[in-house]
Amino acid sequence: MIRNIVFDMGQVLNRFDPEMFLDRAGIFGEDRDLLRREAFHGDVEELRAKLRELDVAI
Repeated sequence: MIRNIVFDMGQVLNRFDPEMFLDRAGIFGEDRDLLRREAFHGDVEELRAKLRELDVAI
């Protein structure tokens, strides 16, 4: 059960930086472009539909 939700609007606790995430994960080339486009700038519902097609648990 979720008891608390923390909203970090000012990015004090965690910084949202997709490029830094991709660098640290070692993702480059076409995979990086795909992940950047689909996960960070894509439509969430469209991504969920694609994952359902691939039978991936979400």
